[in-house]
Amino acid sequence: MDVETTGQKDFHLYCQLFGHTADVRDVAGLSGNMIASCSRDGTIKIWSPQGPPVGYEVSKSLAGHTNVNKMGISALHFVPPGVHPVFKEGCLVSAGYDKGLCVWDSPALRGEEETPTWNLWGHEEAPTCISVTVDGCIISGGSDNVGRVWGGNRCIEVLRGHKYPIWAIIGLANGDIVTGSGDRNIKIWRRGQCIKTIAEHKDAVRGLTDLPGLGFVSSSNDGTVILWTYDGTMLQVLNGHEGFVYKVTKLPTGELVTASEDKTIKIWKDGACVQTLVHPSGLWSVSTLENGDIVAAGQDGVIRVWSRDETRKASDEVLASFSQEIIEKSSIASNEQIDVDALPGPEALEVPGTKEGQYKKIKKDGKAHIYTWSIERNTWDYIGEIQGVQSNEREKKIVNGMSFDFVFDVDLGDGDTSRKLTFNLGEDPYMAAQYFIESYQLDQNFLDEIAKFIIKNVPNWKDAKSIPFSRSNKPAPQNAQKPQNTPQPQVEFKIPPSTSKFFPQCKPVTFEGGNFDQILGKIKSINQTLADAPDTAALALAAFEISQVETVFNKVSQTSRYHVSTFTPKEFGVIEKLLKWPLPQIFPVLDFLRIMIFHPEAAQYWTKTKFVKTVLETGLNPGGHTANAMLTFRFASNLFMLPSIRSRLFEYQEKLLDFITDKYAEANKTTRLTLSTTILNFSVLYLTEPNEDGVSQTLSVLNEVLGVQDQDEESLFRLLVALGTMLY
Repeated sequence: MDVETTGQKDFHLYCQLFGHTADVRDVAGLSGNMIASCSRDGTIKIWSPQGPPVGYEVSKSLAGHTNVNKMGISALHFVPPGVHPVFKEGCLVSAGYDKGLCVWDSPALRGEEETPTWNLWGHEEAPTCISVTVDGCIISGGSDNVGRVWGGNRCIEVLRGHKYPIWAIIGLANGDIVTGSGDRNIKIWRRGQCIKTIAEHKDAVRGLTDLPGLGFVSSSNDGTVILWTYDGTMLQVLNGHEGFVYKVTKLPTGELVTASEDKTIKIWKDGACVQTLVHPSGLWSVSTLENGDIVAAGQDGVIRVWSRDETRKASDEVLASFSQEIIEKSSIASNEQIDVDALPGPEALEVPGTKEGQYKKIKKDGKAHIYTWSIERNTWDYIGEIQGVQSNEREKKIVNGMSFDFVFDVDLGDGDTSRKLTFNLGEDPYMAAQYFIESYQLDQNFLDEIAKFIIKNVPNWKDAKSIPFSRSNKPAPQNAQKPQNTPQPQVEFKIPPSTSKFFPQCKPVTFEGGNFDQILGKIKSINQTLADAPDTAALALAAFEISQVETVFNKVSQTSRYHVSTFTPKEFGVIEKLLKWPLPQIFPVLDFLRIMIFHPEAAQYWTKTKFVKTVLETGLNPGGHTANAMLTFRFASNLFMLPSIRSRLFEYQEKLLDFITDKYAEANKTTRLTLSTTILNFSVLYLTEPNEDGVSQTLSVLNEVLGVQDQDEESLFRLLVALGTMLY
């Protein structure tokens, strides 16, 4: 039963529309409460209302885009009647991976015409978003980093200035155009010129909608939704989503609606989330209809319509099946090891939740049940029984000398299943997908599809875990659907196919993970020792500085929050102060720095300073602890993953390689593994940044170290891969 507490009833599921064979990328509400949808399957479907219990049926499929390969149709936008000077009854604009836009007039939407009225060409890469200006010009943004304004069927303005793909575009009531990009910036344009750049979001800007009479709203991969005035003044930040917020739109009531990777749609009123609509899959987009219903585009290929109208409501059987599907596909239930006996009883439901959509598991009748908190009704809503849970424990699998939590045999349609898609828990799915693409020289357009496969097939993929020999779990290259937190140029690997599965090695090997409690404890212990000695007391950190160090450790340990966490100048300062400790005492500091450098903001900040130089010179000083050099080389190995920093390694190439030549034979097994990894990473670097002197010196070093007796298998493996990569 719906309870009215804010003047509006709750939304309930009305119907589910099955017709697409791949994820639904966008939906648009048309005149007469019709729906348009587009998918990665390459189709655009028009759905006509049929009334309960069917809801909608496909009345037309539009075929105007060609050569969209497996990426399909990327975006839709409906231009309402009376807005466009040519299409008086309105029109639908679609964007495809054929790099073109199709404009469909109302007869085509009714099934009276077969082809688009216009085809708009000009984008050099796929257009990704569409809108319309107040004077009726179609506008689009694309993966070519530019926006385009279309007067009739030709481009009359090009909006240049973004460094990465434009994911969102909107025409405002005051005549301005707003764009949001993977470079994290929002730009306001007037008569073809950028009049303001807003850099408040911490990750890619994915959605925009207008607020007539006030300004506009943006949504981002940083999980936030922000309200702005027309001139770009921030009004309010809405927090609540736990994943990328791909789309924001509004209801006829003025309420905001957002769709997220976290499998929810949220309805916002007066700055607060008033309802959360949970789905079985992530959501690419959301739209609203004239009657106030909400239409959701699911990554599971299903379109779902939600309504406040009691006459448009799914049957009890459909609702029960839908709830069970949510449980089965929920990350909190799927493949999770739950100790039912350890769960609290029903009395736990007497404690109110703290946020809309919060989950709580309880034990009842010997079984695990799950509830979600509703702020609107101030109660825990029952979802259902958690079934089919299992243990997380699994055996590691070895591929090419590396250990992985998951290994998938991939057949690309040619019958060859020898391709191995590898993944470690805690790794970024997009980075693993990019590594797979480069390893097998595949089309870059497969990246998003591969990443989504990982997300779908790996339970609890965000679980943090130490990965001693793996790719870095850094954000994806910018041409991926998931942009980076800190924009950095993508490295293009133009390497001919290899006949060996071991080389060329196309990605650096890194040293990640660590026992944060142990490292922090050692730093505190050394700090106390320094404070107790009169001659070193001045080097010790004060209590408030130790507190700052603890804060930094906490931020670095939460890798899933890298897209939103930041550091203050004082926090950077206190970490840099630790390097001023006596050389025998800095080894835990070096151990922490090799991990912290993976945080996007730390990498960006230290790129602008001489800190990297300080770390390398301090760590390799012969007066230090025996572990200093090993940890410094691990720090250096991790730098190879960071495009903004790795070029600096050429400055230290000779010194690093000379050190390896002098120390490799006497080094222990752990240090040899680190030194061999640095050699391997230099060989990878030469693939994209040729350096004849570097190659010559590295080959000379390899000649020396390969002759060392009693090599352990892993170190020797990396040295041989390095040799094969340079000789390839």
